[in-house]
Amino acid sequence: MQINLNGKNYVTGASTLEALAAELKLPESGVVMTVNDEVVPRGNAWQETALSEGLKVDVFTVVAGG
Repeated sequence: MQINLNGKNYVTGASTLEALAAELKLPESGVVMTVNDEVVPRGNAWQETALSEGLKVDVFTVVAGG
C-alpha cells in the first residue's frame, strides 16, 4: 500500500504503525510518530493503529540539547 511518509510517497507492506516502525528500523526510544497530524503514543497504540492507503505518517526523532 502507498502512504505519505514525511511528505513523500512511500510503498509499505506494513499493516500497523508498529510494523512500519520495524520496517524503517526505528530506534526503541526517542521517536514520535503522527498519523494525520495526531500524535500516536508508543506502545499498544502503535500495535493497534492500522495503516491504510493514502494515510499521512510523520516520524520525528527527539534530540536533546542545551
